[in-house]
Amino acid sequence: MDTMERKISAALIVCLLFALPAAFAADGDFTFTGSVTLGGQAVDTKDTVDEGKMREYRDLTSGVLSAFDLTGRGTSHYLDLYGENLGRKDMFLDLRGGSYGAFKYALWSDSMQHFFTTDARTPYAGAGTLNQTAVLPSLDPSRWNVYDLAYKRRNDGALFELSLSSPFYVRADVGEISFDGNKLQAYAQGTGSSNGFVDLAVPVDYSTRNLSFETGYSSTKGHFALSYLDSKFENDAEILHWTNGYFGNDTLTGANLGIDTSYLPSDNQLKRWSLNGLVKLPLHSSLALRYTQSETTSDVTLGTSQLIGSATARSTDRFLTSSAVFNGKVDYDTWALTWSAMPVEGFDVRLYAYDLKRENKSTDVLFSGFNTATNSLGCIGVVGGTGPVGTSTGPRVCENEPFGFERRNYGAELAWRPGRTNRISGGYDQVKTDREFHPDSDATKERRYSLEWRNTALETLVASLKVQRIERRSNFLAVALPNTVWSFDTANMDRMVYKAGLDFTPTATVDLSAEYYFKKSKYDDSPSGRTADDRNEIYLSSVLGPQDGFRLKAYVDLEKSTTDARLVSRNSTTGAVNYKVFTGIEDKFEAFGLGFDWPAQERLLVTCAASWNRSKGAVDFNGLAGATVLPTTLINIRDYGNNKRLALNLKGTYQVTGSWDVTAGLAYEDVSFDDIQFDPYSYVLPPITLVGPAQATASYLSGWYRDPAYKATIGYLLAKHTF
Repeated sequence: MDTMERKISAALIVCLLFALPAAFAADGDFTFTGSVTLGGQAVDTKDTVDEGKMREYRDLTSGVLSAFDLTGRGTSHYLDLYGENLGRKDMFLDLRGGSYGAFKYALWSDSMQHFFTTDARTPYAGAGTLNQTAVLPSLDPSRWNVYDLAYKRRNDGALFELSLSSPFYVRADVGEISFDGNKLQAYAQGTGSSNGFVDLAVPVDYSTRNLSFETGYSSTKGHFALSYLDSKFENDAEILHWTNGYFGNDTLTGANLGIDTSYLPSDNQLKRWSLNGLVKLPLHSSLALRYTQSETTSDVTLGTSQLIGSATARSTDRFLTSSAVFNGKVDYDTWALTWSAMPVEGFDVRLYAYDLKRENKSTDVLFSGFNTATNSLGCIGVVGGTGPVGTSTGPRVCENEPFGFERRNYGAELAWRPGRTNRISGGYDQVKTDREFHPDSDATKERRYSLEWRNTALETLVASLKVQRIERRSNFLAVALPNTVWSFDTANMDRMVYKAGLDFTPTATVDLSAEYYFKKSKYDDSPSGRTADDRNEIYLSSVLGPQDGFRLKAYVDLEKSTTDARLVSRNSTTGAVNYKVFTGIEDKFEAFGLGFDWPAQERLLVTCAASWNRSKGAVDFNGLAGATVLPTTLINIRDYGNNKRLALNLKGTYQVTGSWDVTAGLAYEDVSFDDIQFDPYSYVLPPITLVGPAQATASYLSGWYRDPAYKATIGYLLAKHTF
């Protein structure tokens, strides 16, 4: 158990020691119930090379398992305490209590680990620190340093709410979310990916401290609340220095390599005010209002030099900034208004409006004084230019582009019940977005029409059907040339969505359900880019058997999605079509599950569950040659994102006495990957022998997803005492 875990456990114990006497003193009849569970698990992974994927979000290692649950109830007070996996990487603790109608409190701690790989490799010394150095080229991975690529996440918090049996209340929350460890970040060597790149384990040392207050009034006639949140993000590792293996590497000695600088997330702060209100009105109606204003700020000292050059030379060129410090400031203003009513029997009406405005009030920064060319967004002019500043013949200057937007949304929903067993509803929704500094579109309008029918004519059958149409149109900033590529999230689109569902319960021992989902989208106006995407989903489930007898459970989930795109390449001078490329992407997902609950004896319950799922993907290319031949790189991609997972779990719980039971179980997981993105895997790219100065273009990979497949057998035994 680490230091933080000890602190949280101690805090829970202290709060419990204060809470218990108070509860006893207030309620002489205060009673406790609960349970304590203790046991262990043994994990066998002898056929697993890398346990990273297996332990990605859970502590699946051999060791002690524990849990406890305490419930206290009295005339006026209550107490709930729960904990599991004490001392493990995924420990959870939660304490809640209070006095009915007067006050309540809570204290919690939730831990999680995120493993990427347990066998990461790097030619750099100092993995996970702010200074990572290497002698490059280094083309023999067996000589590299080995480390775990992972970080821990922890969420600790507390709250207290006071109402004193009145409609007025006040509440305070405090908490901290922390990250500790390292994660993967890739950086280009030289000034572009054609010079190679490196995988670095950058340090993760984040903390976000949240403090919020809320006060309000709540009754049957309405609810009003005013709240404030102060959230501060701090990163103790902001600037990374690392060896760039490209510049000056023509001698292959590593003595002339440049030290590059990269910037990690900076400290920032969020302040937010919120006002919520709901009031009951005539016509069985209510009016709800929400207004939120938030401000995010961050101050960063700007760099004033760049590492640049070639494989035969390097230099650190300085440049000028109009402000030495970038003062980031982004404001959000949102309001929402909703009126819901039932004016006459059988009719429900809902009208709503919503507005979100993002204003970027950050510092306008002008970069100038470049001695060598630099390609950056917003750059104008040329190095040594003598024309007017801001023109193509003027000096090279670069300016940031603060992105902002406003989104307005309004709509209406109407539901009609022609009879007790039928409900028909329809809706209209419109969203209009205006943007600043978007590369494709400065305005987009989206309309949604929906119609739904739900029938409950039979007590044993519930049927529903919904259809939705979505239309999106954008105002594009560039002329729609035949080879223009529009981003699909702003491209003109027509989409149809269909949903159908059935729930059939003919008897108390049979429960069947079926759901179907179909989505079809078209982007007909896009000259190049995405042209269509479809999605089909079918989900079936069943439960057979009595509640207190043998119950069989099963499910089937089938999903398929396809995406089509095209690229038209034209000669920029003559306008003639060079070639056309058509791309088709297909993804399939299949999942099946089967299990049962079996009371084998009066004191013995046996449960079993088996699940299997598979994902398959592929990318197909087709093309038409024009003025030039098709690129030779148009090779179909097979096994794109393929993986399989089989999970089995068999356990039995035996009730030894009225207060003791024992659970024993055996679980098995088999996960495999067949992904062309990583097969065959190479620590060094390109996977051919590099000689001479070409070694300066080598890429160095960490090994993440080199061996993600795993097989694990887990045996566990738990004893539980209930009191």
